[in-house]
Amino acid sequence: MKVVSSRPAGYQQVYDIGVPKHHNFILENGLVSHNCFNKCLIGTELVKTTQGNKALDTLTPEDKIIVSTPEGTVIAPVVELVDSGIQETYLITFEDNTTVECTLDHKFLCADNKYHTAWNIFRLGLTMNRLL
Repeated sequence: MKVVSSRPAGYQQVYDIGVPKHHNFILENGLVSHNCFNKCLIGTELVKTTQGNKALDTLTPEDKIIVSTPEGTVIAPVVELVDSGIQETYLITFEDNTTVECTLDHKFLCADNKYHTAWNIFRLGLTMNRLL
């Protein structure tokens, strides 16, 4: 999936979650987000869980989330919700008109099976992996 635009969205409270072993989680729109601390998403971004989609800022260690592995998807626990404070965020719009709001240094899985920052994905025109 390609990024078609990126624009400043102001300063927002941002979060990340600790995920053991695989260190990623899948967002509602199918993007694979790396759990790279202090490189974050806004709290209302939806994460795929075993109980359906849940807002990032509502996740607790009792939640089980869907993560990506080279073999497919598996279920993993949330280790912790990390409040990374107020940071500058950007609204990123994709070719299918879905959006994500995050810091520019937040990483997502791309078609080359490597994690790249939102800034580099937009700047270099990289294609992002999408799991549905």
